[in-house]
Amino acid sequence: MKSTETKKRKDESIFFRLSKDEKTRLQDLATKKGMTLTELLLSVGQKGPVRDYRYEKELFQLLTALTTQMNSIGKDIKLVASQLSKKMVNGGVGPEPIGEFNLLFNRYLESRDALSIKLENLLGR
Repeated sequence: MKSTETKKRKDESIFFRLSKDEKTRLQDLATKKGMTLTELLLSVGQKGPVRDYRYEKELFQLLTALTTQMNSIGKDIKLVASQLSKKMVNGGVGPEPIGEFNLLFNRYLESRDALSIKLENLLGR
């Protein structure tokens, strides 16, 4: 879905002259940033930051994979906790494995929270 900015009718033009090297540098910069030359020039001309799209798609793919993996680990932890609880009720497990499990689980939670803070800082929230 296109943003409202790109849906506006574009029937105005700006023409300016530049050297072949200048044009090549601008086109290369736009390509590196994942933008068209028009998008780059509008971004700079409107004093907005030049958004770097090169790693954005990869970042979101990695975040999705990380989220999926952390959810899977969380489900595994929940399953282990349930099994340990059942065994404790039946007298099959003493308190020591439960204590070790709780330590590991707390480390997981601390790591998850620290990662969440780092990601929020990275994304500028």
